[in-house]
Amino acid sequence: MNEPITARVALPCILRSPASMEAKAQGITEELTRDLLLVRLPPGPPAQSLRPGLALVIDIELPVADGRSPRYLECVATVRSAQLLGDVVQVALDVASMNFIAPRTATGGRSLP
Repeated sequence: MNEPITARVALPCILRSPASMEAKAQGITEELTRDLLLVRLPPGPPAQSLRPGLALVIDIELPVADGRSPRYLECVATVRSAQLLGDVVQVALDVASMNFIAPRTATGGRSLP
């Protein structure tokens, strides 16, 4: 398939350091492609620390289908840009890889708010 697929969905997510399971910031996805992820974050110290080139892991909570266990989409990415747009910070991330994972792996067993 050569056509790029773009998903424009608002899913809860956490941004964290590759070396830690602790959340750096919590946000909502805005757009997802194989190579790019747009996330909205509340303004404040966590969002202010995001600089171009910073490596992050983004755990995106996926909708749960009947009879299925919850899953997260774990994206390893680097910050392309972070800009204040009104009352939110929009973060553009270049995605290096994606994996489906169980919730305990993503957030230590906690659900995302």
